[in-house]
Amino acid sequence: MSLNRLAPEHRALLQQEIAAALETVKKWRHRLHQLPEIAGHETETSAFIRATLPQLGITPHAPWLETDVIADLPAAATAGNDSRCIGLRADIDGLPVTENNALPYCSTHPGMMHACGHDGHAAMLLGTALVLSRLPQLRRHRVRLIFQPGEEMVCMGRKLAATEACDGVDEIYALHGWPGLPVGAVSTLPGVMFGTGAHFTIRIIGRGAHGAQPENGLNPVPAAGKIAWELQQLHERYTRQNAVISVCRIEGGKAANSIPAEVLIQGTTRYFDAGLNQPIAAAIRELVQTSCEPIGLKWQFDYDDSYRLPVYNHPAQVEKIAALAEDFLPGTWIAADKPPRAREVFAFCLDRCGAGAMFWLGLGEKQPPLHNPAFDFNDQALTNGITMLTLLALAD
Repeated sequence: MSLNRLAPEHRALLQQEIAAALETVKKWRHRLHQLPEIAGHETETSAFIRATLPQLGITPHAPWLETDVIADLPAAATAGNDSRCIGLRADIDGLPVTENNALPYCSTHPGMMHACGHDGHAAMLLGTALVLSRLPQLRRHRVRLIFQPGEEMVCMGRKLAATEACDGVDEIYALHGWPGLPVGAVSTLPGVMFGTGAHFTIRIIGRGAHGAQPENGLNPVPAAGKIAWELQQLHERYTRQNAVISVCRIEGGKAANSIPAEVLIQGTTRYFDAGLNQPIAAAIRELVQTSCEPIGLKWQFDYDDSYRLPVYNHPAQVEKIAALAEDFLPGTWIAADKPPRAREVFAFCLDRCGAGAMFWLGLGEKQPPLHNPAFDFNDQALTNGITMLTLLALAD
């Protein structure tokens, strides 16, 4: 269905169904907000989704990664046997953050909350499934609904994309709620939309001793200071390539008069060019080695680059998002000018499918930021999110 072939009566019907679904979607969102679970352990969340889909006449597949939920909607019989498949993806995991809100639907899981809006993402995809289930005559394509676990922390999207979850999907789309944009705004850009990067862990291993007798030990603390300083110099060099190397944690010793046996250094790297991944890792490894080995210190270095791909939006699909937003939601489209350094595992679904895009959904200029204990997904944005996902499933 192209934009020009969506008849006025069908536009009105679509708006009517979305409006009718809104209160149900809000209830789903609030219930999901109460059930935040950490990557790979989204058992209550996936059980809720699996129990809800059959109520819409949709039967989910058996899971590929235990807590994922994937289901297919067929195209209308009039679409023929050669219909395309459109994938819609939502992440479902929470964060290890203690909620600081006084909401009637606050997290019921101590130390966990939906601080990144995945409750909203999942609820909007369920809402899209509800609308699509009520409009079978408008479905020109098959639609695959993908509720993905582990977007945060363990990169389960890469594991899911490596299964058959994306097989046969011709185009795939996702959205991300975005504080700072007007409520309901739709924004994205072609090319890199989210960056990539890694976490690094360095252990410097010496020999503990009393602080009054340093000759009996091998102090790793001075080497740790040297490494931290040189990492900052490395960061300064890589800023010319729009990359970041940040030391975020140094831990060693527990007393002022005791030389520790080892020191831990941890940090993160971020960049938009995936080609920088290995050069940066090699540079960090080399400076650790040359700082430790000449003075007899042992060392360990781990560079977790699981999120190794940037989110790459395909230009044709970005044009589709912009056209749909401008046509159906006038005044909501905002062309983005640059990507953030945040990471997003939707990159692996895009890479597997070869066509698709992600867009930001505005949650309000004054909304608390993502990953903040005071964050809550803005229900006022739900209508536009469901509208965009539904249109992307229906449009050519």
